[in-house]
Amino acid sequence: MIRPIVFFLSAGLAILAACGPVKNVPALLPETDDPLYKQAQEDLKTGRLAHAREKFNTLLYQRSGRAPETQFEVGRLCLDPQINDPLAAIHHLRQYLLERPDTEQSAQVRELIHKGEKMFLQGIQGRLFAPVLNRYELDEKLNATLRENNLLKRDIEKFRLRIAQLEQIPARPFSTDASVNATRSAEPSPVQHSPPQPPPPAPPRRYTVQAGDTLYKISHKLYGTGVRYREIFDANRDKLPHERTPLKIGWELKIPQ
Repeated sequence: MIRPIVFFLSAGLAILAACGPVKNVPALLPETDDPLYKQAQEDLKTGRLAHAREKFNTLLYQRSGRAPETQFEVGRLCLDPQINDPLAAIHHLRQYLLERPDTEQSAQVRELIHKGEKMFLQGIQGRLFAPVLNRYELDEKLNATLRENNLLKRDIEKFRLRIAQLEQIPARPFSTDASVNATRSAEPSPVQHSPPQPPPPAPPRRYTVQAGDTLYKISHKLYGTGVRYREIFDANRDKLPHERTPLKIGWELKIPQ
C-alpha cells in the first residue's frame, strides 16, 4: 500500500518540478521588495488566500522560480485547510531548501514538508477506504436500530403480561350485602328430591350511579364479583351503547337478579 503512494507522490513532484524550470534571470528588485510579493502579503492579512497564491505564483513565474521566500510562503499557504494542496506545498518547500538548505528557517521548512506528506497520505487513504468506512457506519446504525427494536419488543411483552395479570378474574368473595346473601340462600338445593317450581322472575332492581362508579364496580358491589358487569350492560343498552361508555352521576340503571 505504501510503495504505490510513495510512487505517486514522487511522480507528482517530478511533474511540478518539470513545469517550472529554474533559469538564471537577474531580478531587478529584491524578492521581498517586489510589488507582487507585498500585494500577496496584504491578501494574506485580509484572508484572501486564493488571490495571494495567484500573486505568489506570478512572481515565481517572473523570476523563474528563483524566489525562496516566495516558495516558502506558497508552501505554507498550500497547507492551509482552505487551500489543502499538500503536493504543491511539498514542491515549493523543497524548492526553498534547494536555494537555502542551511538557514535557521530550514528546520521549520522540513517540518512543513513532513506535515504535507502526512496530509497527502491521509487524503489518499481516505479516498481508498471511504467505501469501507461508509459501510461500517451503516452497519453500526443498523445494529443500533436492531438493539432498540429488541428492547421495544421486550417492553411490549412486559406490558402484555401485566395486562393479562390485571385482567385475571378475581375470586368470588362472600358478600356482606344481605339482599345478595338472601338471594344466594334462596337458590334451590341440589339435594332436594323434588325441587320446587322456580319463582316468577322478579322485576329488575334499580341502582343510582354514584361518583367513581363503573360497571365492574357496580357488579362487584351488588353481586360480590365484578364478572357480572356484562349482565348490567346488557340490561341497560338503551343508555350504554358501548361497554366503555362513561357513566353519568344520577343515572338509574336496571340491575338484573
